Amino acid sequence: MSKFETYHWPGSPSAHGTDGPIHISEGPFGPTKLQGQFIKAPARVGFPESVDLQNLDSNQAVQRTLRFVSSDGIRQDAAHAYLQPRFQNGNDRNLFVLVEHEVVRVMVEDTRVAGIEVRSNPVFQNSTQDHKIKASKMVVVSAGTLGTSMLLEQSGVGDRNVLSLAGVNVVVELPGVGMGLQDHNTMLVSYYSSLGSDETYDDILDGKTMYQKLLEQKSHLSLQYRNLIQALDGEIDMRTGILTDSAGFDLAMAMWLYKKQLEIVRRLNVYRGEVSALHRPFDVSSDAVCTKRSEPLPPDVKDMVYSAADDAVLKEWVFERLSQNWHAIGTCKMAPSGKEGVVDEDLSVYGVDGLKIADLSVVPVNLKANLASMAFAIGEKTADIFALDLQRL
Repeated sequence: MSKFETYHWPGSPSAHGTDGPIHISEGPFGPTKLQGQFIKAPARVGFPESVDLQNLDSNQAVQRTLRFVSSDGIRQDAAHAYLQPRFQNGNDRNLFVLVEHEVVRVMVEDTRVAGIEVRSNPVFQNSTQDHKIKASKMVVVSAGTLGTSMLLEQSGVGDRNVLSLAGVNVVVELPGVGMGLQDHNTMLVSYYSSLGSDETYDDILDGKTMYQKLLEQKSHLSLQYRNLIQALDGEIDMRTGILTDSAGFDLAMAMWLYKKQLEIVRRLNVYRGEVSALHRPFDVSSDAVCTKRSEPLPPDVKDMVYSAADDAVLKEWVFERLSQNWHAIGTCKMAPSGKEGVVDEDLSVYGVDGLKIADLSVVPVNLKANLASMAFAIGEKTADIFALDLQRL
């Protein structure tokens, strides 16, 4: 993982890179007024500040925010860090990128990959003519956790029952395709604070300030790039499993996290209460009922006490509020084929010679980490694996 990064922060030298294409820093802007308070508040409930939470040893602590941003404030992404420099250096004349097109399917002949079929993207072009591009050695699919599994199924690689329902001929039966998607959970809550409107999103949400104005001023608040999907060739069929583990661990963890983050926020000097419409609806007689204040809580404030009735209300509220975090993994996981695996240790798709996968869909179990880092690490590792494979061919 250190190979992809240039780390601009004090930390463990052995755990970080210094000359990678992706820059990691605090950037030139930050919520300085709130950040100092937020570092101190967790320490009051047992989470001290750590200089480096990413060193694989530190835990149960808090660290100042670092982002995929260079020291001069430029947002980092794979296209600009890896691909664009190769176009500019003039040394990679065998590199071609076909824009405004989409892949229809991977072509497989006699259990060996033969190429891909592409067409003009109707979002950008009027013509939707299909084209076939042949491959003599290898095809690498890197379309993301949803896109890769969908592309394999469109190519006839997947569960026989799923393909049959979709009217797709079975080329290679591989039941693990599209199975076992995992995601990080998220639950957003809002608080009243004494922060100025220019220190929060309030001015933007109220329409007092426009994004375009902030961009023109090179403000610290700017739009991030988004992957906008206009349409898919069909509907996504998904059976969710959020908060359905038999041991009830996920639900208990979500309730604990809600209570713990509330205690941290209550110890901020800018805290002025909870926005009741966006918090748990406790009874007015509860000690944990939502309140609005004009002053911060005293330094010796005690933790809230929750009754059994409060926990019952919180449990139901978590069920209603918990949602996905767009950090999906695992639909083409690396595992034995008999255990819903799709790729082996070399990222080769079972049953199709020459077909590889390189994205977050191969991750078999969820991570308590930033998945952008994992995506970059997968890219670096798979590049080494595929280079060795090509040398053998």
